[in-house]
Amino acid sequence: MQCRFTLIRSIVIEEGALKNMTFNLGDGYYIFIVRAFAMKRAGAIYLAKHRVLPIISANKMDFNSVAVETSVAKRPFLLKCHAVTMLAGWVCCASIAIFFAKYFKGSWPNSTLCGHKVWFAMHGFLMLTNVICTVAGFVTVFIYVGGFVHYKKMYQPIFVHTCCGIAATALSLITSVMALFRPHTGTEK
Repeated sequence: MQCRFTLIRSIVIEEGALKNMTFNLGDGYYIFIVRAFAMKRAGAIYLAKHRVLPIISANKMDFNSVAVETSVAKRPFLLKCHAVTMLAGWVCCASIAIFFAKYFKGSWPNSTLCGHKVWFAMHGFLMLTNVICTVAGFVTVFIYVGGFVHYKKMYQPIFVHTCCGIAATALSLITSVMALFRPHTGTEK
């Protein structure tokens, strides 16, 4: 990505106190990197409000200098909690649990853990941890955004992420309930 700036430029603002105001880029401003849709009305181009969380520079930028800015303002704590719990649940716990169920059924044939074969106990523990992490991440992000978010356009990437998150949480809960009703290995049915 390449950006070019001039020292003074005018920005069209639709309404408010800043209407038709000129900003001096030599003063230094925080950088917000956002993604939004542009709308054209009456020959003028207006930017819509961004739907994705912006990346914000931690310091004011000097547009007269050539430098690389690597500092980014910190993300909100609840958003980080959501990311960490989902990654821990799905990347770590679920992957290792599937690995135990697929490749360790023949290992430790005479050993048990909590009354079950070792592979099954480890698989069950890791999948339960995955469900707990998934529900914790789901609740955390709902607290952060303040409930359900209504989207105007369904093709937005954040809408797809939301749908996948709801589906993953629902399916993990359904799978857990199905595991509770699963008959023991030695039964007829």
